[in-house]
Amino acid sequence: MLKSRIDINTDLPVLLPALPDLLAHEGYPGHHTEHATREAGLVRGRGWLEHSIQLINAPECVVSEGIAVNALRAVMTPDEAEAWLTGELAALAGLDADDIRAFLAATQVKRALGGVSGEAAMRLHADHAPEVEVLEFLQTYALASEARARQSLRFIGNPTFRSYIFTYSVGGDLVRRATERGGSDTFAHLLREPVTPGQLAAMGQ
Repeated sequence: MLKSRIDINTDLPVLLPALPDLLAHEGYPGHHTEHATREAGLVRGRGWLEHSIQLINAPECVVSEGIAVNALRAVMTPDEAEAWLTGELAALAGLDADDIRAFLAATQVKRALGGVSGEAAMRLHADHAPEVEVLEFLQTYALASEARARQSLRFIGNPTFRSYIFTYSVGGDLVRRATERGGSDTFAHLLREPVTPGQLAAMGQ
């Protein structure tokens, strides 16, 4: 049995409507599933020891984050996720189902703004915009509270992660197009086999 340790940043609260996406992204069928599947098939099965690690800011991260961004879509339709949240989970948390529906509607708008964090990183590092200006940009166009905008600013300001921010939007789009064209078999293939971003792009054409 293969296990993963998932660390959750609790500097800001994890909101209930975001919980299914978080579980899918980090666990099943996202990062844990991808790494466990490749550990079993590639490392232990084929002896490809290079797949026992994942390097940050390597091309494989585009594919890996793309898988995780689309993980919830691979196992649950939006209607199923909403029914789960507004039913069983809302009752357990003591929340009003209509409030959750309103949050989900806002989340759909935010997903259409997936490139905002990358643009913020470009403004900060390429254009050398002041941090206060980038913070205001994030609050305005990412529809983020000041606390979440500051958290994003810390992430894109970190030398290790300032370019990593692009893996989410670029990888997410590439995997979405590939799976829309090839279906669930394509998603399963991405979990099992090493694929470059260029190969992934070709799969979606």
